[in-house]
Amino acid sequence: MKAARMTEAYFFKNGQVFNFDHVSFSSRSPVRTYTQEFGTVFWVHPGGTGVYRANGHRLLLRPGMLVMQRPKDRVQIQANPGPVELIISRGLVPRAALESLRQRYFPSTPTFFWKTTPLPYNVKLNAAQREWLASWNKALYNFQTNQMMVDLFLLGLFAQLEPPPKVDLPACPSWLHHALEAVSDPAHFRGGAPAFVRLAGRSRKHVNRVLRQCYGLTATAVVNRARMEHAAHELLATEKKILDICAECGFQNLGHFYRVFENYHKATPRQYRQSQHFATPERAVALVQPSPKTVGRQRKPR
Repeated sequence: MKAARMTEAYFFKNGQVFNFDHVSFSSRSPVRTYTQEFGTVFWVHPGGTGVYRANGHRLLLRPGMLVMQRPKDRVQIQANPGPVELIISRGLVPRAALESLRQRYFPSTPTFFWKTTPLPYNVKLNAAQREWLASWNKALYNFQTNQMMVDLFLLGLFAQLEPPPKVDLPACPSWLHHALEAVSDPAHFRGGAPAFVRLAGRSRKHVNRVLRQCYGLTATAVVNRARMEHAAHELLATEKKILDICAECGFQNLGHFYRVFENYHKATPRQYRQSQHFATPERAVALVQPSPKTVGRQRKPR
């Protein structure tokens, strides 16, 4: 099968040094083979699953998976059948920028975008890594022409995935990692900060102190982020009523839900659902076969 070629000239315009958007796939989306002139880092949102094929090898795409696709990889992405679509966030990085990072930081280490195995670098993210990526989600739209901030994001991502040995820094305890993993389950986060504290098995004061030391967060912030990730996914992947999603997230007051959601996503739930913040299934085709009709559809959060 002939592979489509994705070019830098198409995806990097008007001073862009990074291209960030979201794409959804359904089992009805066309499956195309493609290569690209640049690198792509993408991660899978909660919900749908799929299959990623690269250079004749197969990788299952599940929620929390991250892949660093290299220039010239020959790939396909296909969603599995099911009621929930496969949704990914993706960041496109010019080849020259990747080469600059390699020369400065990984001159003799074949990892990340420079891995030499048939399948590109891939990893299942833990809760803390997903939290870190979520904290960058909105900002990446604003930094697509800012090389310094793009480098800061990529270097931070490398450090999250393969952190250097820590010196004179307290290790985050296993009970905290367990609580962070578990709180992504609606059965837990709908109980709010008290539920997170129960998962941790420590006093709320102690939990907040350790959270601030390790991640600069509080129990309330961790729970609200998990709630907002779930709410955003449900708004895009289902036709549930906003009031029902509010209840699923554990909010007893719809106004409070709206305020927290707008603080995280810079749009009301209704605006978020109606906007082009995420790609439609039709736009998924643009991943491998760009069309003039899709140019400029990605938008910044309001």
